[in-house]
Amino acid sequence: MRKAQYATTIIILALLGLILLYLMWVPASERARILNETPPSGGVEPITAHDNYLLDIRNVGLIGGSQGQRIGSYSIGDVYLSYPLVQLLIDASKTTLYSNIISSGSKSFNILNLNSTNTKEVVLEITLNKKEGIPKIKAIMGENVIFDKAISEGETEKVVIPANMLTGNDTINVICSFQGFYFWTTQSCDLSISIYQMKYKQENAIDLRTLVLTRDNLRATILRLNIGEARGDGTAKIDINGKPIYTGKLSSNFTMESGTIALGLVEGANTLSFIAQEGTVYSLSNIKIEFYLPEVSRVERTYSFNVPKDVLESNTTIVKLMVNVKRINVPGMLDFTFMPGHVTYERSVGEGFNHFVINKKDLANLGNTIRISSPNGEFEIGELQIVYE
Repeated sequence: MRKAQYATTIIILALLGLILLYLMWVPASERARILNETPPSGGVEPITAHDNYLLDIRNVGLIGGSQGQRIGSYSIGDVYLSYPLVQLLIDASKTTLYSNIISSGSKSFNILNLNSTNTKEVVLEITLNKKEGIPKIKAIMGENVIFDKAISEGETEKVVIPANMLTGNDTINVICSFQGFYFWTTQSCDLSISIYQMKYKQENAIDLRTLVLTRDNLRATILRLNIGEARGDGTAKIDINGKPIYTGKLSSNFTMESGTIALGLVEGANTLSFIAQEGTVYSLSNIKIEFYLPEVSRVERTYSFNVPKDVLESNTTIVKLMVNVKRINVPGMLDFTFMPGHVTYERSVGEGFNHFVINKKDLANLGNTIRISSPNGEFEIGELQIVYE
């Protein structure tokens, strides 16, 4: 009976030993679940002080790389810009002017108080409906002869007066000028005269949109703007936070890129502006703004370490790898390759400290190296430690 009691006690102690050993080897989150403990924040266990370092690197740096991954995409609603050149009638008259060898009939038109800022030009339109003799039509503004020509019946001539010729208090005189040798005759011009202001009208010259960015978006170094469909013509300016990213013509399937460093992007609200220049009208749709990381060549790092013989031969000592992931630029896997055995541990990690147990069969007494790499992600790594306990 006593032998049976001893056997039962030994079995119970052995089971307890196995359970304790299992709890030491399992990940922190699993151990917390079994023991009904609260796991560490972020799903990773904070690092603890160790005296038994096999390898202690305090700042690893960048591991992996990126292929210019997109890290943000925003759809912008339809945009309509209108800053057209419009024609406004200043004055119009139908008149018959007479001229002879002594005097020539004329008609005066006043052009007053035009806004030269928005005025592109003034157009004088003269139609000769009927004439007697061979008169010429002349137009004078101030001291400048702006038109002097014989025209045929039914013909219309247009005279363009640029805005820089206007003073704001101008008079145009249209004259039926006598021509020829028959000085005893009277000549006549039956005219239809119209004067137009060609003016830029700011109907909808600017369209502002709010672009709400996340902190993750601010890691991007490249901004890409796509316009699926564009109808209209002219020159448009596109700004972000008042910093221009494009000025020029727009078309369907339009794409442009800009660096983000000088744009003053902030987490939260940013202002996207579409601005029509003078004479521009556009209807834009299917607009998208995307943010991209730069292309970064892949980086891997290798470190050497030795393992004491008694650690390798101990049945109770474990070897752990501890790595502090300071930032995940591009999600992916981290690979830890141990040599000389060329055994790779592929692990998914979170930001903060991550702990992994290393199988001692993959280690040697002398001449061990660990290579840290990532096939598909980009990570900023702080501490890297290999310890035994």
